[in-house]
Amino acid sequence: CQHLLAEAIRNGARVTVDHVTTNKKRLIEEFCQGLVRFKNPKPGLDLEVVATHTAAKKKLRELAWLIKNGKRDVLERGVLLPGRVGVGKSFLVDCFASECGLPVMEIGEFRSKWVGDTEIQQTRILMTIRALGPVIVVVDEADAVFGGRETGGDDSGVSSRVFAAFAAHLGDSSLRGRELWMAMTSRPDLLAIDMKRQGRFGLCVPLFPAQGPDEVLELFTTISRVKRIELGDPIKKYIRETLGARPLTGSDVESILIRAKERAVLASRDTDVQLGDLEEAVNSFIDPLDPHLLALQELAAVLACSDRRYLPERYGSVDRSALQEEFASHKR
Repeated sequence: CQHLLAEAIRNGARVTVDHVTTNKKRLIEEFCQGLVRFKNPKPGLDLEVVATHTAAKKKLRELAWLIKNGKRDVLERGVLLPGRVGVGKSFLVDCFASECGLPVMEIGEFRSKWVGDTEIQQTRILMTIRALGPVIVVVDEADAVFGGRETGGDDSGVSSRVFAAFAAHLGDSSLRGRELWMAMTSRPDLLAIDMKRQGRFGLCVPLFPAQGPDEVLELFTTISRVKRIELGDPIKKYIRETLGARPLTGSDVESILIRAKERAVLASRDTDVQLGDLEEAVNSFIDPLDPHLLALQELAAVLACSDRRYLPERYGSVDRSALQEEFASHKR
């Protein structure tokens, strides 16, 4: 506090809320030695700018309303967002965090090669999060961060101790409403069952690629607006008729549009992307990802889901045992 006041007097400036907040975040990040990072909300970013993911957006809006109106005693401790790579998990969380208005912390790499350091750094992270509430804690690649109960033969039990500490913290019901943990992963099946139980990450809202022509067109329309590309009626008709049946993700659509815009720019037409540019981009586009692995990730998200309302229609009525058999065949 003395430093902030002295700095303001020296510079002839006022001590504003933004100034205090910025310095507080910096001090916390320095105390945690880079183990946590604050994610600053971007202006104009909210769930309205997210294309598709209708069921997930509806649920996240409900959570945002509960947070804004102080109804934190009914909040979940954690929300699990599984989905195949490229479906927009990180972007959805950023939009949700901006809509909530709470500080958002992201856990960095805290594992160390030195004996005892991993547990010390994990403790520092959890103490900081506990002291900062209410706060949203974002965990990417959750299956790798949380580890598992099983002890690996080469880490002297570090993984099991890390897992136990996270499990105990997330299971502390007194922190309900003070911390909302949001975990993202493409392989929820690798998360220990203890983490997916009610009271920890009991709410699981899976994300999926576009489901049909309407959602494919919505993806193209939303992303083209960001990329400042005008989509005329012939292009929209082409998208619906040619691409409508493809399970495209936001990253797929962004890649296609960038390639189409590149052709227009090289032809000295800048933002005037024509149908021929898009057709060339689509015809040359190859998804390098293994389709069997993508199918495995999607089935893992379906099987982890905690409510049928969050599933696409084609999965909502399918027998769970049949899905488990299909998942097992992909794993083989």
